Parts: sequence; C-alpha cells; structure tokens
Amino acid sequence: MKICHIVLTGGPCAGKTTALSKINEFASGFGYKVISVPETATEIISAGIAPGPLMSVDDFQRLLMSMQLDKYRLYNKAAEMIGGKTLVVHDRGLLDSKAYMSLQAWQELLQQFNKTEAGIWEMYNAVFHLVTAAKGAEQAYTTANNTARSESAQKARELDGKTLSAWNGHPHLRCIDNSTDFNGKIMRLLAELSVVLGVPEPREIERKFLIEKPNLAQLALQSNCTQVDIIQIYLHGKNSEERRIRRRAYKNGASYTLTSKKAVGGSERTEIERSITSKEFDELLIQADPNCEPIRKKRYCLMWNNRYYEIDVYPTAQNAIMEIELTSAGERFEIPPGIKIIKEVTTEKGFSNAHIARHGMPGELSGEKRTEYGKTT
Repeated sequence: MKICHIVLTGGPCAGKTTALSKINEFASGFGYKVISVPETATEIISAGIAPGPLMSVDDFQRLLMSMQLDKYRLYNKAAEMIGGKTLVVHDRGLLDSKAYMSLQAWQELLQQFNKTEAGIWEMYNAVFHLVTAAKGAEQAYTTANNTARSESAQKARELDGKTLSAWNGHPHLRCIDNSTDFNGKIMRLLAELSVVLGVPEPREIERKFLIEKPNLAQLALQSNCTQVDIIQIYLHGKNSEERRIRRRAYKNGASYTLTSKKAVGGSERTEIERSITSKEFDELLIQADPNCEPIRKKRYCLMWNNRYYEIDVYPTAQNAIMEIELTSAGERFEIPPGIKIIKEVTTEKGFSNAHIARHGMPGELSGEKRTEYGKTT
C-alpha cells in the first residue's frame, strides 16, 4: 500500500512513546516515510483545555474529535504530497473517545460528525493496543512521564479495558500485553506491524477450528464482543490466486475490502488487502466468479485474554468456525471459556470460504451428511 494508517493506543503508561520511536526506526528501514501524529488529547490538555468545571467531558470529546478529523485529513494530504510508501502513525485514534463517554453521548457524537464506527474502522489499516503497565507490569507504572495524565493504577486498568473494547470489531486489532519484558513487548508489536506492512512478505498465519455453535445471545451481550455482518464475494483469480471482495456491516455503517491470497503451505498464506469504497465494491461485482455463491455470515469478534478471536456463524449451519491469527506458526494460545472445539480444520480445504462458495458447506459444519461437493445424501 502507498499510504498506511495505523493507530497506536492502549491504557496509560503502556509504552507508546518508546513504541512510536521503534516503529519509526523499523518502518524507515523498509523504505517507508513515517509521519507521527501526536496525541490530540495531550495537546489540548497541555494547552490548558481540559474537562472539568469549565467544560464537560462530552464537550471535550466533541472538540477532540473535530481536531482529530482535521489532523487526519491534513496528514493524509501530506502523505499524498510526499509520495512513495508512507506510514502514518496515529497516537490514539477516533474511537478512543468512546471509552470516556456514555453510549448515548457517543452515538450523538457520531451523528454530529456524520460518522459510523464501521466508517472509522475503514480509516485505519490496523490498530495496536498496548496494555497498560498497571496490568502485569505494576512495578513500572507511573504518570510522571506525561503531565496530562493522573490516573491511579486501578483507574488505568479500567481505562485500558474500555479502550480495548472501544476498538473491538476492527478487522485488524491486535493487543500487545505485558507477558514478556518491555523489550519483548516492543518486538511483538513490530512483528505485528510487519504483517500489516507486508515486510519482508505479507504473510497470514491462522489456525481454524470447527466448534459447536455457542450461545449467540450471551456472546453478543459481552462487552468484549462485537458482531458484524459479512458478505463475501469471490472474483476471477489468476492461477492459484484467490481474490475476493468483502462488505463488513456494523450498525448503520459498513467497510469494504479487496483481498488477494496465495497459499504458501500449512497455515501460512501471502495476503494483500486494501480498503475500497462502496462504489469500487459495486464495480468489482462484474468480476464475480459465476461458479461461486456469495458467502453470508455473522462474525463475532471476541477479545479474550488479550487475543482476538473471530467466530463465524453461517445462516444454515448447526456448528461454527473460529479463527485465530498468529504472528508465527508455533505461537501458543488458549481457547476462550464456553467454546467447545470439535476439531482443528486449518489445513482442511473443505472448510475454506472459497471452497464453501464453490462446492457448498461440509456436513460437519452444516450438521447434514454431505458428499465432498456439498450435495445432501
């Protein structure tokens, strides 16, 4: 991609300042011009404008969003003028405000600026949440390095959780916790960034599991879960290339992507993905593969134990599919409580969406006994 926008967010005292420096150094080494967008809230508070007796929290967030949108347009225009490969790193993004407001006030703020959460997701290619030191690295927690911050460790933990929940649903949200020392934390962040930038090669490493369909009503009520509606259409591809367009709808908004994939082996594939407009989505429909049915599913984006899980539920299926994206093939992970694994299907061709679109749903997913090509027996 020519211009890549990423958000670096998280709880107070999470290491963002150091991370921004390391990101600059890392991306520059791969030929990217890096533009660092300063944290807007700190700018405003340092100027003497803060929520309190003279300004409500909601008014402050309204001012914050206005300034963030102006800065996004400004820095994106600057990236276009610079040309070449440019990485725009935002120290916090538009959805951070959701963590500080009531749901009603947040919805009113979106309406005022004619924005939707899905539309905001589309603005950023990836979101990296750095967990506050108050969770797992308490000895390192301090507010001395930022005069605009004064949160206690307990308040920092609460804000960390709310901020992570605010971004839940973004198609490339990654949580970097304190399970290693700080240097290891930064290295894990850079490993995730390398996947987004496609350096040295854009690899997608995922594990896929056939699971019993969970209690969807309970799942949807969890604060760490966001449900989106997906329509996925496969296009004509070249050789072993798989091309698809996808619409992700959430509440009253939607985002659109074009993705190209090629198998590398096992759980690894090269993947190139870019955002497109709704008009481009409609124009690409003419390239739809007539041998493939559109895939329709509900995706439950679950953040648990600082890891992102995607649970796909198909309209007629009795079971479901859960996917986990990893930074390395041997990376360890745990299964969230309440999820019952039937078996791993990472390398089983019949459970890929492309195969389902072409041949129908495998019997183990649908609950019916089917032949290899999806016909009921």
